[in-house]
Amino acid sequence: MTFWEDAPRLPARPRRARRRRRGRLVVGAAVLAALGGLVTLAPETRVGFRALGNGDARPAAGDPAPPAPGAVARSHGRTRRAGPKPRWRVTMASQPQAVHLDELGVVAAGATEVVAVDARRGRRVWNAPLDGGVGTLAADEESVVVATRDRFVVLERRSGERRFEVPTPDEPGPAVILRPRSGPGMLVLTTREGGLAGLDPATGAAAWSLRPGGRLRGLPAIDHRRAMVLVVLETDDDTRLVAVDLRLGRPRWERRLAPWASSPAVHDDLVIVGAGDGHHRAAVRAFAVADGTPRWRAPVPASFQEDIVPEVAGGRVFIADQLGTLSALDAATGERRWRARLPGAVLAGRPVVAGPAVLVTTFSDELRSVAAADGRLLARWRTSGLAVGVAVRDGTVVLAQRLVAADHLSAYAAVAVAGRGGR
Repeated sequence: MTFWEDAPRLPARPRRARRRRRGRLVVGAAVLAALGGLVTLAPETRVGFRALGNGDARPAAGDPAPPAPGAVARSHGRTRRAGPKPRWRVTMASQPQAVHLDELGVVAAGATEVVAVDARRGRRVWNAPLDGGVGTLAADEESVVVATRDRFVVLERRSGERRFEVPTPDEPGPAVILRPRSGPGMLVLTTREGGLAGLDPATGAAAWSLRPGGRLRGLPAIDHRRAMVLVVLETDDDTRLVAVDLRLGRPRWERRLAPWASSPAVHDDLVIVGAGDGHHRAAVRAFAVADGTPRWRAPVPASFQEDIVPEVAGGRVFIADQLGTLSALDAATGERRWRARLPGAVLAGRPVVAGPAVLVTTFSDELRSVAAADGRLLARWRTSGLAVGVAVRDGTVVLAQRLVAADHLSAYAAVAVAGRGGR
């Protein structure tokens, strides 16, 4: 099948130019992080913030790292501990671009292969060749969906066998998988030009396709209970949060956002997204998933890159703005609990909660752990490469990293990586 033959298409920018621009963004992110530089995509400048916990100011970035065995590395005059000994390591045929961890284990996608790994022992379960993977990955207990330059590839989760392919004339975007409590599931595919389609996971037959208007910004979020997907779409004139009913295949509601918006996240009956104007007027906002009713708005210091994703756990929202301030907000009210300064700009990723600790990277060779309760720095571990993905499940932290010759995937005990917050 081909996508959206009956839907009006937006003017597409040249595909080669888009890839060059994305490549410059990734390289620029690494350089910025290494130099402790500023995000130049918006006219915001770095300002200093102290972590706030229970109303008391704390210099989170200056807290000493906890004592731990291992070698010591120095960066910009500060001491960082080398990371704990991994439980296992896996080397991929190409640099990893995305990683997923669930009850069945680890799935990681690179440019030339997709691999599945047993999360307990690090044993490679299967690997499937891939021609030009672009770093988007979705998985559940039945399916793995990855994107190449011109198509989506759907694999069997347990064997890696190729089930079907879906060509697309647009540049493929991220996929998400609907897993309702009752009724059939659905593969939801997107393109960077703003197309969405709902497919049968077994056959690839399209139930619907549409173009709500605008180009896709960031990653979609899915509400399994209400069978809805939330996407941020942008045009030259506006940026909107759009809710699409997956059973009907049509938009249900939309809300206008400031232009520098993050990706959305769904928690209970709320969808949460950050947005700003690039001039230090920014906020994290929450809307009712069912009808888009505004619930709360929490000011934050700076705007957001599109691949920044909020994390919600333990009744709190954790989100990092593009200038490196990690904020913790009450998920029900938006009330600020604390702020902590990170060492560099944040261009992508989401904080990951490991028990009482929050793990975060900033496109650098550092994995930072802060206390979920108050933002205190617990540990700063040096990684051997550029961390592009962190996942946590059942006491195991899986790290995916690039710019290394080997050990692209590694697993650690969460208590060791989290430092004092995980003990």
